Amino acid sequence: MKTQISRISFRARQRYSGVYQQQGRMIVDADLNEQTDITRTRLDAALEDVIGTGIPASGGLDIRSDGAGGIEIVPGRVYVDGIAAEVIAAEGASTVPYSQQEDFPDPPPVPAGELSPPASPPEGGAYTVYLDVWERPVLALEDPSLIDPGLHGADTCSRTRTMAQVKWCPAGQNPEDTTFNPRIGDALLSLAVRDATTVADPCDPCAEVVDLDTLTGNYLFRLEVHDLGRDAGGNYTLTLKWSSENGAEQYRVDNLPSDFSAGDWVYEFYDDRCEKHLGWHLAGAAGFPERGLLRTELDAAPGAAAYPYVRRWDGYCVLVRNGGVWVLATDAAGAGVGVDRGVPLSQTSEPISRLGEVNVGDDLLINLDRLRLTLSLRVDGFERRFVPGDYWLAAVREQHASGTVLLERARPHGIEHHYMLLADVDGNLVSRADSASCGRYAFPPLTNITAAGVCFDNTCPDLFGADTNNLQDALTHLCNELDAADVAYLEPECPANAPAPSLRALLESKLGPGWPDVDDDGLSTVKDVLDALLCHLDAARLPFDPAPLQARWQAIVDAGTLPTTAQQAIDTLARDLDADDIALDKSDTSLCAALQANEVVSVQDALNTLCRSSAGGCAHTVGEGGSFATLDQAFQALAGERFIALCLLAGEHLLSAPVDDLALSTLKLTGGGSNATRIRLRGDYVLRADELIMTDLTVIAAPNRSVVIEAQRASVHACRFERIGSAAGAAPMVMVRGAAGAELAWRENELLAIARP
Repeated sequence: MKTQISRISFRARQRYSGVYQQQGRMIVDADLNEQTDITRTRLDAALEDVIGTGIPASGGLDIRSDGAGGIEIVPGRVYVDGIAAEVIAAEGASTVPYSQQEDFPDPPPVPAGELSPPASPPEGGAYTVYLDVWERPVLALEDPSLIDPGLHGADTCSRTRTMAQVKWCPAGQNPEDTTFNPRIGDALLSLAVRDATTVADPCDPCAEVVDLDTLTGNYLFRLEVHDLGRDAGGNYTLTLKWSSENGAEQYRVDNLPSDFSAGDWVYEFYDDRCEKHLGWHLAGAAGFPERGLLRTELDAAPGAAAYPYVRRWDGYCVLVRNGGVWVLATDAAGAGVGVDRGVPLSQTSEPISRLGEVNVGDDLLINLDRLRLTLSLRVDGFERRFVPGDYWLAAVREQHASGTVLLERARPHGIEHHYMLLADVDGNLVSRADSASCGRYAFPPLTNITAAGVCFDNTCPDLFGADTNNLQDALTHLCNELDAADVAYLEPECPANAPAPSLRALLESKLGPGWPDVDDDGLSTVKDVLDALLCHLDAARLPFDPAPLQARWQAIVDAGTLPTTAQQAIDTLARDLDADDIALDKSDTSLCAALQANEVVSVQDALNTLCRSSAGGCAHTVGEGGSFATLDQAFQALAGERFIALCLLAGEHLLSAPVDDLALSTLKLTGGGSNATRIRLRGDYVLRADELIMTDLTVIAAPNRSVVIEAQRASVHACRFERIGSAAGAAPMVMVRGAAGAELAWRENELLAIARP
């Protein structure tokens, strides 16, 4: 700040949080100003953490077409790198024309359209609009309201203003890219108190070395970049100026104090435009940017109407770079362009020792009145960058002895510019400069954040849609458009040396090593896997592990290879499985005695056993040529069996041995038909079993005797019962008995009983 301050004591690296006045101590401006800097820095840092760069949805700045080939600004707030700024409109106005900005007077006009004749309504060209935010001091000289009339014209404190300048640059350029739009210069300044003696002229033998006034003084030294220009040939002109008063002695041209011109000074005549045009500009025009005029004579003032203010400096110099080499500029007479406290500057290639000597190489070295200035112009072969308004400050004190280093390779103290893209303009069409910036141009308050206000880094435009830049749109697109082709599939690492091949290996053997990318789009997705399973999975691709039943499989394949896929297992069973490979369930208690033998192990063994039985199956034949000649022999041989099935061959069978004490579970008697097979009973006869089955035979009871069927479940079908010659009043021919709940199935049977007269 070019204001009357003693020094700037604020150092961000110290991380101080407050300044506290101690009783009985001196009050100095640096302490009070440091508290302002601490507060502002902490606020800016907090806003950068929370907001960064953006425009609030409510009350935010906006850019729109003016309908005549230009743009206008909707006033409002904006935050750039955490710095709060605002563009305001004139009293009663709702918009600010681009050319009438309070913070950016007389800006370069926006490009005109290329149509000839012009379009109707007029259309502008294509360009990009951006915002430049920076801080500058404001004095009572510019704002008289800062002066209290009761102090009779004396000013007190100065102010700073956050500038918000809407600028433009050619379409396709990114003004936020600081490689070509620097925020601040990067030249390095070293400053030291120089030896306060002067050497006599070697051409004057009478001269001696004269001691100068060794008092250094107390002041704030300022070096500032006044201007950086470039001609059509690409040659740069750099103007520097410096002051032992921080450039703070400034007045209206028509109201100068009487002692303002006392001494040897350089005078800068300027106006508000000069102060507001500082910085780097990507667009230009004739007479833009406006810079103050530097003169060595106060009488050379251009007039209060043109430049109402004047500021004094200790000196200035002009450097030019031609062909990559910096030199001190010279005037028409060949003299160097520059002066320090009335002493003309002159360039030398020798080490500098006298006041006003300048050496220019990779560094600019100047012997000033009390200081030696070293400014880097090139470092390691790379040109340093300068931005008009760059400044360095150094507090010089009486106690500093010769050789004291005040600054060592220090970067500029300010001004630092902050940039934000605002819009792209093409004719009368204005659009946000970066559609991918999500809520940057309309962020909500923290208490009203929704998914639509949350930025989304769209790295998968095919999945989320090319224009999706916020979380709400991304979620909506997922809900409406997501399918299996959008879900990535990570192939598993299947165990090696497994007893059966993996499904992955089997599918790969058919689909090739590129699987599961079956659609050849370079991506492995869930859709690829599902398509492979639904279209290519068959029994030959289903793994099968024979290990749990290896012995059984070994018996089936004999010396062959065990199956490892479902198809191989099915093929093996269809080809090699026979009755000898199927075990007989010996736990079934209903098996007949022949099948319960130890040597009967498989179904084949059982079939062989049954085949060896003349009757086949588990039934024994009774009669001539059968397993047993008579029923009595059969029941005697089968005593102890709980399940007896007898097939009675054609003929008459005499049954005299009792069967009610055999404790049978099942007794099945089957004949060859009621006319072909007859059983003749002697005496009362009880057929007892839990289950009794009689089919296709005739039972002949003795006269006056009964046939007793005693069972819980009895089934008598197609049988005939006869009794002849019984006396009148004899017992019933057939009696059926059973405990409670007994069941009787009696179908198609005949009863024939003939009594004696």
